[in-house]
Amino acid sequence: MNGTTSPAMASGDFYMRTVNGGTPERITADEAVREVMKARMQREDQVHRVRWGAFDGAPVELVNAGDAYSASIDYHDVRGIVELRPATAAEAAMVVKPEAERHAPGDCVIVRGVYYQADTRTHHVLPEYVGEIVNWYGGHYNVRAVEPDEDGTTYGVRQCRVRELRPALAAGESHNMRPDLRTAVEASGLALGDLVEYNARAMSFPEGQRLVPGGRGYLRDVWASERGIAARVERVDGSSDAPPLDILRPVVAETEEHVRAEGPMVPWYAREGAPLVPGLNISHREFSELLEAQQRATNEVIAERAAAILTEAGHTTRGEGREGYRFLVNHLGVRLRAEYANGDTWPERMDAYRETLERRDWFAESGQGFDGAHLRVTPPAGGAEGIVMEGKHRRELLADPGNRARAWKFACKWIAETDHRRASGLPEEPTDEALTAAYAGCVKPPQRELYPLIRAEIAGWDANDGRPPADRR
Repeated sequence: MNGTTSPAMASGDFYMRTVNGGTPERITADEAVREVMKARMQREDQVHRVRWGAFDGAPVELVNAGDAYSASIDYHDVRGIVELRPATAAEAAMVVKPEAERHAPGDCVIVRGVYYQADTRTHHVLPEYVGEIVNWYGGHYNVRAVEPDEDGTTYGVRQCRVRELRPALAAGESHNMRPDLRTAVEASGLALGDLVEYNARAMSFPEGQRLVPGGRGYLRDVWASERGIAARVERVDGSSDAPPLDILRPVVAETEEHVRAEGPMVPWYAREGAPLVPGLNISHREFSELLEAQQRATNEVIAERAAAILTEAGHTTRGEGREGYRFLVNHLGVRLRAEYANGDTWPERMDAYRETLERRDWFAESGQGFDGAHLRVTPPAGGAEGIVMEGKHRRELLADPGNRARAWKFACKWIAETDHRRASGLPEEPTDEALTAAYAGCVKPPQRELYPLIRAEIAGWDANDGRPPADRR
């Protein structure tokens, strides 16, 4: 912009405002001119403060486009890069709904998230993915991912601003596709709306590769992701998937009614009569469930040992009204978050957690998921065998109905004494030390190996607003 505002810029009725390359928002020409003028005045103030050493950042940059009708503003702060251009005739004529009414629960959208790194004042565009609108709350949409992310957060829900979303096309809609994406679709011999199928595919996760089942459905959309060109497939069973475009193939000479009657494609190892796993005499489905249970039990042991290291170093867990660390555990991995009391990410404390674990020869790698930044935690190689064996022991305890029954009784005792502990100032979190103290007066206290099962039963109460779970009534 070079310090001036082009008179031509105010000649249109509407402008399109794009933030960090997201979905454009329509504004009036007067609003566009006001933003440019305010940015210009802010730049002049910052340049003056830089000369006197009162401002250590980069001043706002304003650049006129070649047509003199458009402008680009780089704020060098959380606002990022704002691009302004005249609206086309179609954009000027379209009806703009309030933000809360642009998407409805259940709508399928493409999410293009942007993460702001405050220490370097830079924005990072996250890989695009397919999501489903959950609801509108507090000025943003809650969006549930269709496919698990690379860190194993299955169907994670993320808060998204309107500019981070664009509709995923339904059947029969036109697509203003980028030229490179259109070329890729044409080269594949497919078209949006085609009935396609694809085989199971191997995907990389922190603990290694995992087989993701194949499927059959309708090609609805494509976009560029960090893994290449991804496709949104609306499967015949009503779910959605995001496989790579290059593994899709058309389904020939089959009608929609035939496909829906046949049902979703079932992996060979899950079909009736499939061969058993050699040496174990169990089906592949049972083996998959057994492997997943073992992986989760192992990761729970990893999380507990890492938590012990952090606690020994003086760090605390996050609780109600208290900041601290929190572990997220499933069968795919262990993630560690540092959070303020309100649940927001605490980046500076995350660095302290990493240093604490690395001093004990653990590994803590930075990652980014639907719920924000985290650390992927891995134990040292020397202790891996012991952790796996302990996880196996816990899994076998969990599979014993007698142990489940005992854990349920001890969990009921813990819940019944909640008010007493609160009045006495005793710990309310079921840590190993708190459980040992709570059951010290029992004729036959539970073994420490039973503590994870007791905590799981207590969590079932907590997740049901303090009432016993439905399967325990």
